[in-house]
Amino acid sequence: MNTDPRISLIFVNYQSVRYLREALESLFSFETEKDFFEVIIVNNDSTERFALEGLKQAFPLLLIENSKNVGFGCGNNIG
Repeated sequence: MNTDPRISLIFVNYQSVRYLREALESLFSFETEKDFFEVIIVNNDSTERFALEGLKQAFPLLLIENSKNVGFGCGNNIG
């Protein structure tokens, strides 16, 4: 995980892991400096925990699990 990124990309997830996977595949297909950005996924109490763990194994990212859906704005603030 990047310790000093220039850009932080925050994805707030609720039942949308399919679209999230597509976004991450596209994002990580670009050739950039490894320390240029970091990816943070905030899981808003989605039932897709297993799939999100798979994304965590496939891509360098930080996964934050919320115990309840706190909404999009608060999810971004948590990220």
